[in-house]
Amino acid sequence: VIPHPSSFLFFIRESKGGYLATITSKEEDEFVYSCLKNKFGYENAYFGFTDKEEEGTWVWDNGEVSSYTNWHAEEPNNDNLDENFAMYYFKFSDGSWNDGDFGKQTDRGGMMFICEWE
Repeated sequence: VIPHPSSFLFFIRESKGGYLATITSKEEDEFVYSCLKNKFGYENAYFGFTDKEEEGTWVWDNGEVSSYTNWHAEEPNNDNLDENFAMYYFKFSDGSWNDGDFGKQTDRGGMMFICEWE
């Protein structure tokens, strides 16, 4: 979990070979959420599922293919018309996903990112 602005995210991706994490199974999802909350003490964090290229078409940022999702009821909702990134959200204590906007208007959205490296 990395508490830095999006410019740091670009640095991680371009120079370090990292990317926003993919979550492709229920077991992986439960493990990541448990670590986020219990090991690091965070409730909000973004990972690499996005519809930034085409609204409503969610894909993994690194190109990985998976049919697994864990959206909270009535999510994704693009509430503020710029919610293009999946995240764990403090309002959903079950670990289900929200769509957020990297902390612009998403309530307590913050700038926490879950990254992974090859």
